[in-house]
Amino acid sequence: MADTLDESLIAQSLPADAVESLARWLANPDRGGRYARGTGAHSILFVPSSWMAIEPWPASHADRSVTGPRTVSRGDVVAVAEAALQSGNWAEAFVASQVWGYGPGRTGKVLARSHDGDVFKDAVFLLRDEGALVAYEELNRVHRLGPAFLTKARP
Repeated sequence: MADTLDESLIAQSLPADAVESLARWLANPDRGGRYARGTGAHSILFVPSSWMAIEPWPASHADRSVTGPRTVSRGDVVAVAEAALQSGNWAEAFVASQVWGYGPGRTGKVLARSHDGDVFKDAVFLLRDEGALVAYEELNRVHRLGPAFLTKARP
């Protein structure tokens, strides 16, 4: 149904005033202009030491002994996911995405129910072999993950 909705929305033109407003937003360097080259550089602050109990920890993220704020970007998270393509460490990719968007409390609860990260690896295989819906359903069964958090896994 999402494809049908997308097709319907694409077939409708935006009103001229909406196009003009969007053009102004994109032209403003403090607003939309910062996204002119994509969103990979968009960063958030996090405190590495607050993630001390979370395993596995992405090696490319800041050392967890750091008590002050550090940044992680969407590009950093994508890099961890791309590394998981080679290593198969999908739990680490999940953690990277949660650092970018959520906190260690919920992440720890999800990891405790993920069977040592196997659920993430299984979901990747299901995604490749059976499609997004089957993979989504597999992940949606993980306690405390849910749609809002599970869809964050792809920044």
